[in-house]
Amino acid sequence: MMTNKILLLVVSLYLPSLGAQSIWTNYSVSDGLLSLSVQTIEKDINGNLWVGFGSGSTGDGIGRFNGYNWEYYNTSNSEISSNAIRQIQSDSNGNIWICYYGGFTNSIQNLTKFDGQEWEVFDETNSGILSDLVSEIQIDEYNNIWTSSRNGFSKYSSNVFTNYELNISPNDFVVVDSSYIWFAYTSPYGNGIGKYDLLNQAIIDTFNQNNSTLSGYSITCLDQDSQGRLWVGFNFGFQGGFGSGGSNGGLALFDNGNIIPIMPLNNNQTGVYDLEIDLNDNVWISTRCEGLYKYDGVSWSKILNLPMLGCSAEIEIDKNNEVWYSESLTGIWTNSNVISSRRLLNKKVDDEIVYPNPAISSIFIKNIKSGDKCFQMYNANGIKVIEHRLPQNKLNANIPISDLNNGVYLWCIVNRNGKSKQGRIIIL
Repeated sequence: MMTNKILLLVVSLYLPSLGAQSIWTNYSVSDGLLSLSVQTIEKDINGNLWVGFGSGSTGDGIGRFNGYNWEYYNTSNSEISSNAIRQIQSDSNGNIWICYYGGFTNSIQNLTKFDGQEWEVFDETNSGILSDLVSEIQIDEYNNIWTSSRNGFSKYSSNVFTNYELNISPNDFVVVDSSYIWFAYTSPYGNGIGKYDLLNQAIIDTFNQNNSTLSGYSITCLDQDSQGRLWVGFNFGFQGGFGSGGSNGGLALFDNGNIIPIMPLNNNQTGVYDLEIDLNDNVWISTRCEGLYKYDGVSWSKILNLPMLGCSAEIEIDKNNEVWYSESLTGIWTNSNVISSRRLLNKKVDDEIVYPNPAISSIFIKNIKSGDKCFQMYNANGIKVIEHRLPQNKLNANIPISDLNNGVYLWCIVNRNGKSKQGRIIIL
């Protein structure tokens, strides 16, 4: 009983408040993920979910989920350059674009395109791309493919690359109306924000600790909202910024060299890993230590409480304005209603399936095995609240739960040998 109690307490740490506007579902290895080290997520125009697994120099390749089945790609069965996936993007034609860890190292990690049937690898020799060491991919409103490397930017349009060379190394970037690029940069002289004029192919502004309120600390991410405002995420602080001495990470608005602090993070070791802006101009940020936040222009909401050190997390906001959040220790979280039942994510179609999740009045069990004896549920205090004997001559069962309080529960299917299969479920 103590084991169940500990499991449920751990689960409760991760889950958000269960308000009507905040129903989140977690997907992990038992749902088909190759590992919990999910680096990147992308929804394509056909609704396929693409998941990149990778961290540092290792990884497990790519998974594609079509709503019913998983398909996996790695260096053994495809033409991807590495199993350590850094980023996946999809264009309006349904093509998938991939870059890998190693974009700022000496390893060759070529830009890769997949149209669903054929793979195409782009390098300096066969395509004219500026560099083999691609570190970031962006796709603009005109379906142009933009990449960054330590040498500058490349634009892929009408099967031709146009290159824009820089003398500083860009990190994250935002293309604005195919006219200019805002970019964060790293140089021997410090870190900062630059503005690149695409027409004249020249940097027209740079902002750093010498000429603005930026400090020399790392800028991790940029994004622009519908009003043209530039939002900046910091790994650590900046002059006059967050925390004592400006040592903490956080989010800020950038206004022509002036930093307007919006949110400090409380832990000196934390920082903003990713930021995305949804269709309503809400700003979503993932942090290295403090979980997922949303800023609506007035106030902050802590959406997911994942207080683990060293967690990397990416945010994807799909065309339905639904949020997908990848985290390196717990897998994928989403508020999407597209996948309404966890049963669709199971690797093995003959596994026992407990659904829906969240549930309101009943839980259904599908694919009951001949050796399955009973179904149990435990509340957050580790107390057994349901024990239901499973039928031996039926594959399915319906278990009423209307008497249970709202909350997170652990369920167990126990077989005749005393072994159990476990999961967690939200009751509304």
